[in-house]
Amino acid sequence: MRILVVEGDKESRVFLQRGLTGEGFAVDVAEGGHAALDLARRVSYDAILLNTRLPDLPGLSLVSLLRKERYPAVIILLKPTNKKNWKPLIWAPRISSSSRLCGRS
Repeated sequence: MRILVVEGDKESRVFLQRGLTGEGFAVDVAEGGHAALDLARRVSYDAILLNTRLPDLPGLSLVSLLRKERYPAVIILLKPTNKKNWKPLIWAPRISSSSRLCGRS
């Protein structure tokens, strides 16, 4: 499973990348929404994990752009609740047993 992590905070971005890579996922990272959109247009991701607060483009705006382009990935928005915690919000265009994020592919 290939995942794109979109997170403006370097510490959080590295934390997520290491954790997901350690679980066997192929992970790419982007610091902002514009870089993420560029990557998503070139690479087919199974899931996109992104913060609602990005330095250059709000996370919901990125989701809207991806939906307009009918991007098929499961999109998980991370809404910060405080400095070290997130509340996940999920948008799944086509969820099936093969679209699970828990476990290895």
